[in-house]
Amino acid sequence: MGYNVDSTQIMQYEAAHHDTGTASGTAAPRPANIETPSAPLPPSHYFVPAFANRPGAESLPAFGYNVFTYSPTTFQPALNVPTPVNYVVGPGDEIVISLWGETQLVQNLFVSKNGDIYIPNVGLVSVNGLTMSQLRDKLYNRLSKVYSSLRPGTGGITATHLNVSTGRLRSVKIYVLGDVRKPGGYTLPALSSAFTALYYSGGPTINGTLRDVEVVRDGNVVAHIDLYKYLVDGNQSDDVRLNDGDIVFVPPVGERVAVTGSVLRPAIYELKKGETLGDLLKYASGLTFNAYYQTIYINRIIPPSERSRYRNNIFNIDLDFSSPGALLGSGYVMEDGDVVNIHAINNLPQNLVSISGQVGQPGAYELAGGMTVKELIADADSTLPDAFIGRAILFRTRPSGRKQMLSFNLGRALAGDPSDNLALLNRDSIHVFRDSTFFPTRWVQIFGDVRRPGKYPRYDDMTLSDLIVQAGGLTDSATTEDIEVARIDTVNSNVYATTYTVNLPQDYWSVTPKN
Repeated sequence: MGYNVDSTQIMQYEAAHHDTGTASGTAAPRPANIETPSAPLPPSHYFVPAFANRPGAESLPAFGYNVFTYSPTTFQPALNVPTPVNYVVGPGDEIVISLWGETQLVQNLFVSKNGDIYIPNVGLVSVNGLTMSQLRDKLYNRLSKVYSSLRPGTGGITATHLNVSTGRLRSVKIYVLGDVRKPGGYTLPALSSAFTALYYSGGPTINGTLRDVEVVRDGNVVAHIDLYKYLVDGNQSDDVRLNDGDIVFVPPVGERVAVTGSVLRPAIYELKKGETLGDLLKYASGLTFNAYYQTIYINRIIPPSERSRYRNNIFNIDLDFSSPGALLGSGYVMEDGDVVNIHAINNLPQNLVSISGQVGQPGAYELAGGMTVKELIADADSTLPDAFIGRAILFRTRPSGRKQMLSFNLGRALAGDPSDNLALLNRDSIHVFRDSTFFPTRWVQIFGDVRRPGKYPRYDDMTLSDLIVQAGGLTDSATTEDIEVARIDTVNSNVYATTYTVNLPQDYWSVTPKN
């Protein structure tokens, strides 16, 4: 759809902004200095107020607008490349005519305001509106009448050759109007395109469209530019080279839909009328690896024309799909203001068992078919030497999520006894205890005439002489007779400890325990 642009808007701008960059007959002007944004703006700058109270969409930016906040000089047309053959020559362009061979000649000529160039010995040649290929053909026809060696001679050999190129190119005055950040007139290099103009103007405002930017030439819309082709696919086919006086017009934004959750690029997107869920997901770069594709959720505002039929204003819609491809290719038509939420899958494992405690490699393992306790312990590099084999625990997760605890004899399980070598289920977890859990370290103390009195662990089969040796032995003043031993009485509750004496030989260190 075309938009009528009031010419008085252009006249008012030119009255307020004196243009010093118009073309002259002797040299092409330089583009006017244009203020550029210093740095990209934060995502919050692109929030859409209409989505501010929509769950899941309130913190999403509008897609694509941030690209225009980079310096527009990054997107200036290259000036050190050959001029395209379809470039249209106009006043202010520098034309370079080169002859070599039998005739040697180089002429640098500027196109006058009337669209002519003057070639010595040839005269005035009108070149305005010609493409580069048309210009070369015209100049060849005129020059060959003066320089006969340009025409093929005997045997079709040409003694003089012609090359036509450009030097400095003119500037063009264009206008960027509509919903843009800095509307007005801009003087740009002649090779500039609509994209260049949009960058210099700061791009569309949050209320401007990215899907149907218009180029207006002589009162007619000559191009419709869908910036999503460029932003999503890197496709610049819609871009248009601008002529002097062209208008780049940005109409208001169209319908918007938000997508959040398990997509690669959550954002608020502008959709054309009739675009679908599949189109939306394409713009969002598809699903993440953990997306739950089976059901997606749409929060939809009831259209104004239908609200009288309902008490409230919001519909919640569930859509079911059989595969990721079916979701990505969905033809379900979106409505203005929709919020699409794609959840992530749950984190429940399908075939997981785990083991902890006194095994060589505790951790999670794959649940193989028919796997038992013995096989899991073998996968975990067997038990450690200090593992207690009299008892272990299996924690089982029921379908409801509640835990069940099953005890078994680890020694018999390792021997393959089916009553203890339990078959494992998904999410089972085994814990192997340390031997000291059931047989904690006991302590004894020694005082008196020993070199290192204090508290020592009581080991199995430990004797009094062993304790004395561990305490560094007796001092020189010590005697081996009437050594007093106090032992806690665990039989008689009325007696805390029983005391008795022991006599050891002088060579107490050589005493061996009696069987």
